[in-house]
Amino acid sequence: MKKRYLPSLHALRAFEAAARHLSFSQAAEELHVSQSAISHHIRQLEEELGQALFVRLTRALALTPAGEAMLPLARQGFDLLAEAARKARECERAQVRVSVLPSFAAYWLVPRLSRFQAAYPQIEIILEPALDMATVGAGGVDLAIRYGYGDWPGGRCQKLIDETLTPVCLPNDLPRLQQAPAGSRLGEFTLLATKPLPRNEWLQWAAVAGVDLSSARFLMLTDYNIVLQAVRQGQGLALGRRSLLGLVLQQGELVEPYPQWCLRGEVGYWLVLPESPPALAVLTFCDWLQSEALA
Repeated sequence: MKKRYLPSLHALRAFEAAARHLSFSQAAEELHVSQSAISHHIRQLEEELGQALFVRLTRALALTPAGEAMLPLARQGFDLLAEAARKARECERAQVRVSVLPSFAAYWLVPRLSRFQAAYPQIEIILEPALDMATVGAGGVDLAIRYGYGDWPGGRCQKLIDETLTPVCLPNDLPRLQQAPAGSRLGEFTLLATKPLPRNEWLQWAAVAGVDLSSARFLMLTDYNIVLQAVRQGQGLALGRRSLLGLVLQQGELVEPYPQWCLRGEVGYWLVLPESPPALAVLTFCDWLQSEALA
């Protein structure tokens, strides 16, 4: 293969910037060097090529025919180098596998995920919806997001969101619930909840509200998405998780009959990380999740 002849890259950069601006001083400012350095590089390039590239006037700068012929090709060359660097960076894309509850993914994470992708295009987030706790770390996912009390073994747990719980119902059920003394008609409804939790949140809420649920009917379902769907179909009431249901409540699809009685405490959404130090991409995603939660 014939050996390529290439002038100094620094000299070519100086020429391209000076020719584009028709100014040594502006080229120096763009490249963060001195004006004398630009002049030196261009003299060096002209000597190597055996051609003058600029006509140096008293208060102006113009290109010679050789300079005019060289400028578009020099610009194209630097554009190609920039594209090559971009392609190389894309080859370093990282993947983060996240095991996440389907309800949290649907109501909280997915509506925000485009902001992360815009800020960190080199990191690909792979969501793996699951109800059971996943293996985090070697041989498993990079991160899990779970609802509960932060007591999962085999990982380090960090609180992401403190949850606030209060009953939610269909708008049509609101008059019936509010006509009688507050909470007295809850026993007429099926109270819906999710199975995996070790504690019945309805009973915890009742203790805070001072409501007797001893005769209430409970229906335990596997996933919070199913709980919400059952409420929408008029099958009962659920404890609304305010961190997830902001838009649903704002649009009036579901309403809170007793907003004055809220259960707050240890329960919430947690990040479950491996015991070993996670990769930089995982930490970046966790930091973004924390900032979104604070916002």
